[in-house]
Amino acid sequence: MGVDEDIKEVFLLKKSQISQVFTYIASTLVIGLLVIVGYKAIDMMMGKQCEARRAIFEKDLLNFIDEYSDYGSVHEETIQVPCNTKELCFADASHFADYCSGGYPSPEIANYPDADDPVIISAVMDCKANIFLKREFTETFNNPAKFSDKISLNGEPFQCFNVTNSQFKLVFSGLGSKTLIEQG
Repeated sequence: MGVDEDIKEVFLLKKSQISQVFTYIASTLVIGLLVIVGYKAIDMMMGKQCEARRAIFEKDLLNFIDEYSDYGSVHEETIQVPCNTKELCFADASHFADYCSGGYPSPEIANYPDADDPVIISAVMDCKANIFLKREFTETFNNPAKFSDKISLNGEPFQCFNVTNSQFKLVFSGLGSKTLIEQG
C-alpha cells in the first residue's frame, strides 16, 4: 500500500499542477479579452465625444457668423476646438462671389498661403464650402457644407487661424451683410 499511495500522491500532484496551468491560461485569456473590449469601448466613447464636440463647434461658429453681422458690432468669442484640430481656415466669399455666380474666370486660390490643400481648392472652386478644419486631413463642415456669403477676412482672400490651448479665440465684427472674422 505504501507504493500505491505514493503513486496516487504523485498523480494528484501532477493533476493539480496541470489544473493550475489551465486556470492560469484561462484567467490570462479572460483578462486579455476584458482589456481589448474595454479599450474598444473607451475608443468608441472618445469618438462619440469628438463627434459631439465637432457638431457643437460647427453650430456655434455658423451662429456667430450669422448673428454678429450687424454693422458696428464687435464680439470676441472663445470656441473649444473639435478633437485633433490644428487650424480653422476661411475663404472670403467676396473674392469668389463673381466666380461662383458664373460671371468671371476662376481665381487662383492655390496661390494663397495655406490654401495649397486639394480639399480646399476643390471645395472653393466648386463653390461648395469656404470653412475648413485642418486636422490630420482637411475637412469641410459636416452640417451643412456650404459656401457662406457672410464671411469677410479684411481684404484677404484666404486665411487660417491656429489653435491656442485647445480653442480658437475669434473676433467677429459686423459689416452689415457680412461678418469680419479675425483672430483674437
